[in-house]
Amino acid sequence: MSTLYLPRLGSFSTDADNTQSVVVDCIPHKGHQTMGEAQVGGLTSSPSHSCTRIKWDVPHDLNRDEEAQHELEPFTPFLRSLWRIDFSIGVVEISMLANSMSCINEICVNSCAMLLQRMFEMNHPETASKCAVMSTCNIRDLREGVRDELLWQMVYHTEYWKENKEIWIIPIHRQYNDSGHWVLCVAYMKTRKLLLFDSLGDSGWTYDVAAAVALIRRLCAISPRALDNSVSPTQEWVAYPALVHSVQTNNHDCGIWVLASIAAVLKGFHTTGLTETDMPGFRRWLHNVVLSMRAA
Repeated sequence: MSTLYLPRLGSFSTDADNTQSVVVDCIPHKGHQTMGEAQVGGLTSSPSHSCTRIKWDVPHDLNRDEEAQHELEPFTPFLRSLWRIDFSIGVVEISMLANSMSCINEICVNSCAMLLQRMFEMNHPETASKCAVMSTCNIRDLREGVRDELLWQMVYHTEYWKENKEIWIIPIHRQYNDSGHWVLCVAYMKTRKLLLFDSLGDSGWTYDVAAAVALIRRLCAISPRALDNSVSPTQEWVAYPALVHSVQTNNHDCGIWVLASIAAVLKGFHTTGLTETDMPGFRRWLHNVVLSMRAA
């Protein structure tokens, strides 16, 4: 399947204006250990006259990646050049990928996301090179009051400040009382649009949107270079769901869904078009690629 670089999200269109306006703008202060005074869902922020709008209508013109990645051969020619990357996945995480009934953890999500980016930078350079893939740790550390210099050390490798990094991929872990759930926020920087992917089709995005916007603004503030795509505290973001109905019926595949969505964005699509029946195969493909890379 050929891949075309997609138009920016500014072209999205929906039907009725099913919009939720929430004042969730979290505006970090450069140089401060904490992020402000007002409290939004446990995330500190400063008061602002702007708000982030969440439009609860799936855009008509989403480009979905329906290619079953597991039908492709592992990227054997590329694996040897990948072995030098900081790939921290271990035996525990490999076992999680191997077990079709297992949830995957933060190390697995972050390591596989990094591996996917390196792979697609070689196989789909025209699209993957436009993406900055963030860590699941970034929002958590932001919530805990991480200092600017430490946050910078964690994100500088993404080169997010470069003009060509138009798309920021932000995986998010929702922590519940006794479990968690993986979701994905994709930020289109030049149009200030967010695309929200949740395999359960949940609408509980208010805190996640606040956290994503807070991270974006903090990273823009701490960059040592001026960002052409930076946003000011008063500029509005608009968020859209990639889907509003659940595509996951089990309780263990949410992380695999997020990785499939990351792969789709890196290939130049807006989101994944795979189905639940594709997830076991995609998981096996990831597992095989990880094993192949470790053996390279």
